[in-house]
Amino acid sequence: MGRIKALDAVSPLAYRPDIDGLRAFAVLAVVGYHAFPTLFPGGFIGVDVFFVISGYLISGIILNSLEAEKFSFWDFYCRRILRIFPALLAVLTTVLILGWAFLLPDEYSALGKHVFGGSSFLSNFFLWHESGYFDVAAKSKPLLHLWSLGIEEQFYIVFPLLLFLCVKGKLRVGFVIAALCLLSFADNIYLHRTDTIADFYSPLARVWELFSGALLRIFVREGGGHGVPFQSMLNAWCRKALPGKIQCGVTNWLPSALSASLGAICLGGMTLFYSKGNQAWPSWKALLPTVGTILLIKAGRQQWINNALLSNRFVVGIGLVSYPFYLWHWPLISLAFVINGKLESDMWLLRLGLVCVSLCLAVLTYWLIEKPIRFGNSARKAKVWCLITLMVCAGGVGLFIWHYSGLPERAHMKAFAAAIETMNGTASAVHDDKALRYAPDIPHDRYSYYGYTDVGGKTTIAVIGDSHAPVAYRGMAKVNAGLGFNTFLVASTIWVDRQKPTIITPLLGLWKYALKSTQRDTEQRTRKMLESIVAKKDIVAVFIFTRGPIYFTGFEPSAPTYIHPIIIPAKGFAEALQDTVNFFKKEGKLVYIVSENPELPVNLRQCISRPFSKARTVPRLTKEEVVTRQRKYLAILDSIKGATVINSLDFFCPQGECLSFTPDGLPLYRDSDHLSLVGSHLQAEKLLMPYLLQLKDRGYIEDVSGSKE
Repeated sequence: MGRIKALDAVSPLAYRPDIDGLRAFAVLAVVGYHAFPTLFPGGFIGVDVFFVISGYLISGIILNSLEAEKFSFWDFYCRRILRIFPALLAVLTTVLILGWAFLLPDEYSALGKHVFGGSSFLSNFFLWHESGYFDVAAKSKPLLHLWSLGIEEQFYIVFPLLLFLCVKGKLRVGFVIAALCLLSFADNIYLHRTDTIADFYSPLARVWELFSGALLRIFVREGGGHGVPFQSMLNAWCRKALPGKIQCGVTNWLPSALSASLGAICLGGMTLFYSKGNQAWPSWKALLPTVGTILLIKAGRQQWINNALLSNRFVVGIGLVSYPFYLWHWPLISLAFVINGKLESDMWLLRLGLVCVSLCLAVLTYWLIEKPIRFGNSARKAKVWCLITLMVCAGGVGLFIWHYSGLPERAHMKAFAAAIETMNGTASAVHDDKALRYAPDIPHDRYSYYGYTDVGGKTTIAVIGDSHAPVAYRGMAKVNAGLGFNTFLVASTIWVDRQKPTIITPLLGLWKYALKSTQRDTEQRTRKMLESIVAKKDIVAVFIFTRGPIYFTGFEPSAPTYIHPIIIPAKGFAEALQDTVNFFKKEGKLVYIVSENPELPVNLRQCISRPFSKARTVPRLTKEEVVTRQRKYLAILDSIKGATVINSLDFFCPQGECLSFTPDGLPLYRDSDHLSLVGSHLQAEKLLMPYLLQLKDRGYIEDVSGSKE
């Protein structure tokens, strides 16, 4: 065990109130970011602070136990269970009860899935694989914040075994951890360039922050020593530049003061002034909060910032309840958003109230649940097994709710079933393996949409475009089936990865506006989509559905403050659309372009009635407003040669006012711009049917290559 003492060089873990104060800063930063993002734009770094603290403390506990030859895996995991499970069970149980009362079936189903993910500490993997264009807003996921807990628990499972093997194998612990830390950081940098969603949720890309805390614990004496090279340089400078009487004071005080000051500047400055905007996180910039946290811990508890601010009794008190505070705050904010339909920045009183309620619940959880279970000496083994059993039960309940689609048969939910069914009818991406058998070479990843409805007809209608195409496909496939047409869908999202976007919509030439590193792949992808259509002789007509103004304005009416980083010039969009039409016409295909439906100023889902809350009034939208928004887009469509343009505005905006619901109250949209299942069916039956009937009346193949359409 002498090797550990040499490597670790730390004194036994003593309680440091300033670390609890640092926890308080971390949780207040995160809560501030979620509740008041304009005031605390960089508050998300609180999670990075938590990671460093966890790595620092856990490594100290394990190494000291190994040094004393008292380490027990059973004892370690029992302590983790007693620490983590009680508050988490309280939150999961409460959220399940509130979800039963307030959430619609699809929302409750998603909640059940996330309860299962949270109870199994796999939330980061669940959320990682949910991310995509059709994923619901983050604010609609009450357990979204459990991703970080998942990463920590995965670390706790592996890290003790790693240290144990290093010690038993007489390996240099510090070097092993440093090497793994560098590998993880390299993975973070690589994924930042290639897959920002994976970079955020992958434990391999985030564990370097926990390893950083562990390295601090290994190489620096708690409360005493500082980095040896820096200390030596400072001592040498002081001997030359300062009188002997003050040399000692400066060399003892200055490094800690600088460390604490720089750490505070890093953390405070980022929390208040750093806004990541559309940039992905963590990337290399996560070094700033990581290093800032390390500097503050390394400074020791006697430095003024740590002693006067972070060790303040009130601040330490918040730090003691930081874990339940973190657990409670986001479900309350998220559920308020879901139930109320909005949680705008001007609703500061409601936001402040939610934060206060979260803090009160955290205090109650700490005193009434955590302390009695965690620190009570009686029946420890029984408590551990009871907590494990309850956590398994919570996960089982979540799995049951998820499997049974959010329990739509709940008595108070039946009145909302029809509206939810039609909205969800187009909510999932179309990934139909029959399309891959029909056209094996088409792209088929999570950013693609592909489908094939085979009714045994000799003629097939193709549907292409962006995210509006799979929505239209649902209705067209049904109508086409009645006319004897097969229907083939091939489409893709407008933007891949909202934080680091690239355009892959299947219009010829749009790849020029994608990220340079992705242009070649995007071009190949687009050509595969379009060539899959011209290769099929049974396809006689192509219907193109795309969004319009958002391409060259970068924003949509329901979220006017969010500007997409890639904006296509109107001229570029027009050229891409014309080139695509020409490509199909050259191969003898009829081409129809369906203009974009009106974009609503709100997400219609936020306006439907739900249990215990009234429906919001949908803001009035006139045809004139839509025409103003689409003027440049409609002019482009009018300029396209060789295609039949089907203007959707007269259908969606009869008598000058645009419709949001059918006469019997069913929503035409599932959000602010994508149609619901009812909307898709009505579009096909009322707007597109005349054109489909023309194809049927022509006997499908009447010298299509010479058509004047």
